[in-house]
Amino acid sequence: MKRLVTEVLRLDEFNEEKMDEKIEYASILEHKVTFHFRDGHSETKEYLDKRIGTLWTEERRIKQTKAIREGRRWKNHVKKSNNDSRNSEQVYGSTD
Repeated sequence: MKRLVTEVLRLDEFNEEKMDEKIEYASILEHKVTFHFRDGHSETKEYLDKRIGTLWTEERRIKQTKAIREGRRWKNHVKKSNNDSRNSEQVYGSTD
């Protein structure tokens, strides 16, 4: 976003004060950012969606799928057993 602001303001480097001074707000739709300036005009810039991180290898994908399935099995096992001792309060009866 800073790169787009720098481009639309025709600056050499990003400057937050100039951005606040010139731009009223920005709207984003799909891969386009429209900058709405305080003087009434607007400019639209396209951007690429850059995903941060590295792509998973097939080995990593298989390992993660296995871990998710095992976690689901454990969760289902706990639900089926319903052996939750945290809520087992002893009930006392009255003999009177």
